[in-house]
Amino acid sequence: KVALGTTLKDGLQTVKADIKNNGVIPIKNLIEMTQREYYAEGRRAYDYGWSLVHFLQNSPNKQYNEVLPRYFYYVQSTAFPILLELEKLTDITKNSRKGPKVTIDGADDEGDDKEDEAWEKKRELTKQLDEVQAKAQETAFSGINIDQLQKDWEAFYR
Repeated sequence: KVALGTTLKDGLQTVKADIKNNGVIPIKNLIEMTQREYYAEGRRAYDYGWSLVHFLQNSPNKQYNEVLPRYFYYVQSTAFPILLELEKLTDITKNSRKGPKVTIDGADDEGDDKEDEAWEKKRELTKQLDEVQAKAQETAFSGINIDQLQKDWEAFYR
């Protein structure tokens, strides 16, 4: 059974132990991690991410309560149009090879222009999605003193 607003006991114990032993992942580092870095940390990053979300939602500081809605609003208004365009391009590329075909001399093969253009556009849109994530983080935490957030988060879980 899942109850909203509750804590994950094992994850919370990890976070509390790290706070007690001064071995925390700084929140600044956590929110700037790439997906690859986050997954490389394994369960520990998940526990921290979860505890940060829980804190932001349940903090008595209303400024912190606004972080997640700002983040999700930005992503929704900015990323969804890009994702829709990517979905359209997937219809063109889904049954093709894994990228534009290039001959040995570097010239594009004839007859695949539409497919090659779709692959190129997909690369551009994927780069735009990376930029959306960075801008969403910047927007969400705008006006938040990250050092103070770190102190407040640690105090919340002490």
